[in-house]
Amino acid sequence: MTEVQCLLTGNGSSERVSPTLKRVTLSSRIGDIAIWQAAAYELKRSGDDAIGVAVRRAERLSCLGDTEGSLAWTRISRAIEVLRREPPAHSP
Repeated sequence: MTEVQCLLTGNGSSERVSPTLKRVTLSSRIGDIAIWQAAAYELKRSGDDAIGVAVRRAERLSCLGDTEGSLAWTRISRAIEVLRREPPAHSP
């Protein structure tokens, strides 16, 4: 994204983010478990728009120069895609 595109797509509002999700973007090493937990949380919180929320957050962080956070949210968006494809496990 160009700087102009970043400015146009950012809405400037602060989003409500759980402490778990904040840690995901701040950690220097983001493990798979944290990615899957964040994906499950975002899917529960945002439903059908979860992938869009994660992609927009990744783009916004990239625009702000937070490469690590952007990569984390890209991984989260991919995990959300997988979670949406897989049917829930049935209990016996």
